[in-house]
Amino acid sequence: MKNIPRIALAGIILLVALVFFGSVACPPLGERNATNQDGPRYPLPADPGTTKPLPGPLQIEDVFKRVKVEPPASFLGLTVTVHAADGLPLEAAQVLCWPAEANREKALIDGLTDAQGNYTVKWLPAGKYQLEASARGFFTAEPLQVLIPSPVAQHFDFALKIGARISGELRRPGGTPIRYGVVRFTNSEEQLEVVVRPNAAGNFDSGPLLGGLWVVEWLPHTQGAADPRLRFDAAIAPGGQRRFIFTLTQTNSAKDPAIGVAELFE
Repeated sequence: MKNIPRIALAGIILLVALVFFGSVACPPLGERNATNQDGPRYPLPADPGTTKPLPGPLQIEDVFKRVKVEPPASFLGLTVTVHAADGLPLEAAQVLCWPAEANREKALIDGLTDAQGNYTVKWLPAGKYQLEASARGFFTAEPLQVLIPSPVAQHFDFALKIGARISGELRRPGGTPIRYGVVRFTNSEEQLEVVVRPNAAGNFDSGPLLGGLWVVEWLPHTQGAADPRLRFDAAIAPGGQRRFIFTLTQTNSAKDPAIGVAELFE
């Protein structure tokens, strides 16, 4: 019992000492100095977002090498104008641009001209390209070569020659479409021949043709002769259009009246 006061006094002294040294080692939040001039005593990770030197021998420049990067070659602009040979601007003409080492199916640019026949290419990476313009009813011009970058803004002008067009339908007497065979267009004067296949709806389209006299005929395949009843002589001028309907049955009987060709007027 005699030692209780001594033990209590020693405990109080120890508690006071702990509180004192604790406040020195870790001051309250309000008394902490955020701008400690001594700095941290542990290595900091390299931070490319600051220019302050890091403690120790390792500096930002040792981890992130400074390399001079040349500015990218500027794209100064590329515009296209598409018009008919007589100067009439062609609206909704298709403009294609593809890498020189690829084919036109790999086009990076596929756009349509505005009401004034103009189209603007907004961006192309550096390289060599082929540029083409086409319009329905007109012959497609030869592709032009494009080099990016260029010291000046580039403008390309396409003057398309108008063509004639012959289209039509392949049907059975009841209206069912014929999806097989080919339609052949022959111009004896120009020694030209164009062969097209019908689409899934049994329709065919010649594409642009030179003006003149064309023999239009349907054949079950590319080789052989056509049924005379499925042959038609079509005279057509440049820019003109004619449309035909070929009617045939399952048989090739010479006496079958359902076989024949007639012109459609729409």
